[in-house]
Amino acid sequence: MDDFELKNILVNNGDWSIEAEIAAKKILEKRGVEIDMDDILEKQALLEAKDKSGKRAHFGIQLAYFVAIIVGFFFNLIFTIAGIAMAFYYAFGKRVSKDGERHYIYDRVSRNGGMYMILVGILVILSFIYIRYVQ
Repeated sequence: MDDFELKNILVNNGDWSIEAEIAAKKILEKRGVEIDMDDILEKQALLEAKDKSGKRAHFGIQLAYFVAIIVGFFFNLIFTIAGIAMAFYYAFGKRVSKDGERHYIYDRVSRNGGMYMILVGILVILSFIYIRYVQ
C-alpha cells in the first residue's frame, strides 16, 4: 500500500478495524511520513457532512421502479406493490450515522422522486380497484 492509501485508512476509520488503523499509523511512522491529525480530522468532518446530506439515487433504477408501478396495472398488481415499497424506501429511508443521529439515506431530489412514485402507485391501485370491482 502506498502512503495515500494508508492515510485513507486513518480518514475512513469507521470502515476499518482498530487494528488496521494502528497498523497504518505504524507503517506511516516507519516510512517517515508525517501524520497531520488536523488534516485527518478535517477530512473526517467533510466526509461526515457529506454522509449526513444523503446520496443521490440512480435515476435509471428509480425510473425502473416507476415503470414497475405502472406495469402492475396491466399485468399484476405485485409489481405496483413492489414499486411502492421501494418508493417508501427512497422517500423515508433513514440510517444512523457514526454519532448516533438518524439521517435520510437519499437527498431531497431522490426523496421527492420517491414521493411521486408513491402518489402514482396509490392512483394505480385505486384505478385497479375501481375498474376491477366497482364497474
